[in-house]
Amino acid sequence: MPNSSPESTDDGHREDKQRRRLDIEKKIQLLQVKSLKGLIVLIFFILISIGAINEFRFLPSLPDGVRTYLGEAPSADLISIALLLYLVSALILTFMRIMTASGAHGGFAHLGYLVSFYAFYHFSGSLTDHFWAVFVTGITVIGLESYHIYLYCSEVIKEEEEDLNSLRNG
Repeated sequence: MPNSSPESTDDGHREDKQRRRLDIEKKIQLLQVKSLKGLIVLIFFILISIGAINEFRFLPSLPDGVRTYLGEAPSADLISIALLLYLVSALILTFMRIMTASGAHGGFAHLGYLVSFYAFYHFSGSLTDHFWAVFVTGITVIGLESYHIYLYCSEVIKEEEEDLNSLRNG
């Protein structure tokens, strides 16, 4: 028969508080890292944009066989329409995440889409004319996503710290 003395109950309660404290501290650390992901995506986007403004001269040209296989690049007008649709969709999605206080974010997915727009404009020969459209779109979408995830993580960290303080004081 297990020992159910007051001392064993106190030890179990102390262990539960210790386990809960460690769980909260781990969650806070994960949220702190998550809050920085938007900034990391923004830095990657700016670095890629530096390459794009220079027309990706540091990259080797595609071989003629690959260019032939890929076919004709879409027109700059079609790419611009797709960029506008992307911008509207991304903003709606981000504002929905903000309104619902969702912790979800699409940082690296947005980076992939924006790099694709740089690539499409580059292959169509109109990157110089449309660089700023992609750059402003990227700064807007990634910046808003970064701000949203930072606010979300800050709020949850604040709640977790309150729980942690109540464990320490209680």
